[in-house]
Amino acid sequence: MEKEAEVKELIKKHLPADRAKEGLFYLKEYSNLIASNINSEDEKIILRNSLINTGINIREFQKEMVRLKISYSEVYHGCLELETEI
Repeated sequence: MEKEAEVKELIKKHLPADRAKEGLFYLKEYSNLIASNINSEDEKIILRNSLINTGINIREFQKEMVRLKISYSEVYHGCLELETEI
């Protein structure tokens, strides 16, 4: 349970206040694509650019993911849970 809370806090920390729903959608799609090991580079680039355009600093987010040992699968599930809260 502690890990789930950590994942949600990480996501919330990086979501822009004015575009939280949009950022959450793109983060969910991006993390699902990465976690699924789908080899679609074009889609990854599009989603990554969409994340950046919503104001998410994806590099900082990824650094914190590594530091906290959080996987993209955990981020995806955290996004699913946050969809009902945001």
